[in-house]
Amino acid sequence: MRKIVAILLVLMFVSEFISIKAFAVEQPTKYIALHDKMLSFEPGEVLIENAQVFVPLAKMSSYLDANLEFSEDGMVLTIKKGKDQITYNHLEKTTLLNGKLIQPNPIRFIEGDLYVPIKFLGESTGYKVEYLSSIQTMRLTNGREKSMDNDAFVKKVKLDNKPKPVSTKPTVYLTFDDGPNKFTILNMNTLSKYKVKGTFFFVGKQIKHYPEIVKQTYLEGHSLGLHSMTHDKKILYASSNAFIGEMNEVKTLTQKLTGKSVSLARAPYGSQPYVTKAMAGELVKSGYKLWDWDVDSLDWQYTEADYKQIVSNVKTGVQKAVKAKDSHIVILLHDRVQTTKALPEIIAWLQTEGYNILPYDPSNHIVQNFLKDKQL
Repeated sequence: MRKIVAILLVLMFVSEFISIKAFAVEQPTKYIALHDKMLSFEPGEVLIENAQVFVPLAKMSSYLDANLEFSEDGMVLTIKKGKDQITYNHLEKTTLLNGKLIQPNPIRFIEGDLYVPIKFLGESTGYKVEYLSSIQTMRLTNGREKSMDNDAFVKKVKLDNKPKPVSTKPTVYLTFDDGPNKFTILNMNTLSKYKVKGTFFFVGKQIKHYPEIVKQTYLEGHSLGLHSMTHDKKILYASSNAFIGEMNEVKTLTQKLTGKSVSLARAPYGSQPYVTKAMAGELVKSGYKLWDWDVDSLDWQYTEADYKQIVSNVKTGVQKAVKAKDSHIVILLHDRVQTTKALPEIIAWLQTEGYNILPYDPSNHIVQNFLKDKQL
């Protein structure tokens, strides 16, 4: 089945290459909002052609809680939302909405992904779609969920985007290991409250239990990292093949759920002393990057009642890193109850002190591994 779909995508790429060229290289920025929330898209994911705003079909469908299904031969894609159904047939290059042919065909294959006009997808699944020109945003609302009127929403977005004073303080990365689990959700809620993004290193065995949390983490704009399949040092570090095999497997799981190829890995218990030269070589050969940390919160040592000690450890560690002239400070945390309790105070302190809090950015990789390997 996967091979068939892969072949389909290649065929679609070739057959629709001309339509790709029609998209302008330089385009004004456009944003997408669902009710009162701005949705997260990577740079270049929202495209414009002939005054239409196009979005990645799979990603936007996930935001709308619509279901995507391929036929057995991989040639027909169906998007279902409530009583509404969109059917795309690759062989016929046709799109049906509730059985009615839509002309011209709205679904396109662009730069390796299926794209659809946001107005068509939204209105076809029960949403009102409006363009708010002052904030360059296509906003979807359905009238059933409580949401602001457009004027109030525009004011909110402008206030949220008001330029902040440029900080000369180092950049801090909040990283969370051992999810996904219920505390991943709580930690994301806290990050959202403080308007910052984190980096989550997920374990494969947990991904199998909580696939929807992986999708949500990605859709909310956080960075994803790989933290092995088993998190069992006896199994993971048994050999180079075992090590790279687990990283490849968790990468495949993550990509299947998000459509995103993740290359950032973190070795359970840190790269020293467990990651051998041979293992590091396998990571380099496979195109991975490896992150350890500057500040260990030691959150795993404490109970929920002792969460203040976690906050103190972070403060002390960050201050020490600053004195060492570290301009990029990676903080190690975990998706656990005590960390969830400490996180609001950690973020509040970092913001009060003027630190920039960012997620991992693969286009601006910072070398941070105990092996001091610049290739990683």
